[in-house]
Amino acid sequence: MDSRVVRIFTRPRERDLLNEYLSTLNIPFEIFTSKDNPSNEPFELGISYCYTKKIESPLLYLAKKGFVNFHPAPLPEYPMGPEYQENSPERGVKDKVMKWGVTAHFMNEEYDKGPIIKKMEFDLEEPPSTKDELGSLAHWHLWKLFKELFLQLYHFSNPINEKFINDFIRSEKN
Repeated sequence: MDSRVVRIFTRPRERDLLNEYLSTLNIPFEIFTSKDNPSNEPFELGISYCYTKKIESPLLYLAKKGFVNFHPAPLPEYPMGPEYQENSPERGVKDKVMKWGVTAHFMNEEYDKGPIIKKMEFDLEEPPSTKDELGSLAHWHLWKLFKELFLQLYHFSNPINEKFINDFIRSEKN
């Protein structure tokens, strides 16, 4: 496997959109959904884009440049995780928000707690009436944020994950 590959974890309905865009960039990539079982080999960059499962160790740390989550809500205000009964857009509708946002952040072992890379906020004309209405607006902005940040993320370095990968490879050989 090419260790320069970007691994993207997403829902099946996002696969074609991501594939079409990434195919224009001349960067090796693989797209996984929750039904796939990726190997535990190092790779360049991990992306969680509307993915519904938690990325666990060691996979979380095998990305040389880290794993980035594209979250369809503003963080830290509207995180997700098993402690929430409702998803972020449902809570936004309940709160009658007049401003919403999407967030890209580095992932760690806690849901939506990693360092924020960029948050894109937008005003609403009126409070959203359904989670689908708010979710649709969020996904439109999330796609803009993804396209704005993807190449920047691909071209930076992360020495912390590179050390983890080297240690992991050594431990697998023993």
